[in-house]
Amino acid sequence: MNEKTLSKLEYNKILAQLAEHTRFPVSRDQALNLRPTHESYEAMRLLAETDEARELLRLNPLFSLGGLWVIRPALHHAEIGGVLS
Repeated sequence: MNEKTLSKLEYNKILAQLAEHTRFPVSRDQALNLRPTHESYEAMRLLAETDEARELLRLNPLFSLGGLWVIRPALHHAEIGGVLS
């Protein structure tokens, strides 16, 4: 899909709504940068991932990633030679 079509569909508003449900900056960036795929195999793979996530939530409605934290700053520190504790 070209950008003009996505604009007419107000795709950016859909992505903004999706991004509101993310908990991490990386997830937010990924949500805002999603684009439709033209490849049927890729679409099927993504749908399978969605089905798997839905099944996980069905089996465990209280599942959460709340115990995770952002480690990018620590990774950057390590990349430039810093020591991690």
